[in-house]
Amino acid sequence: MNTCLTCSDGVSCLTCSSNLVQLNGQCIAGCPAGMFSLSGVCNNCSFPCSNCTDAYTCTSCPSNYLLVGGSSCMPGPNCPSGYYLLTNASQCDSKCPAGFYNLVNG
Repeated sequence: MNTCLTCSDGVSCLTCSSNLVQLNGQCIAGCPAGMFSLSGVCNNCSFPCSNCTDAYTCTSCPSNYLLVGGSSCMPGPNCPSGYYLLTNASQCDSKCPAGFYNLVNG
């Protein structure tokens, strides 16, 4: 089965068949962890994202980092001002967890 649509030298793929992405001249089913697909080509997530949906939207962070607002990674262990650490998760959210209220805002 030929998965390359175009190739540079008969070996390295430049573009891939539909539903496949290009990584280092090969067509694969999906980008590995730490990468995202842009126009059918795998690209690295920005540091310090472990996984991302695009260059600047993190979906997970390395250990010792917290996912803040569902899109960026910041060094832990504390959330930035205005954010709350979600229980049993390395995530910070701007909304108080269910059953709690913000004393600053009432």
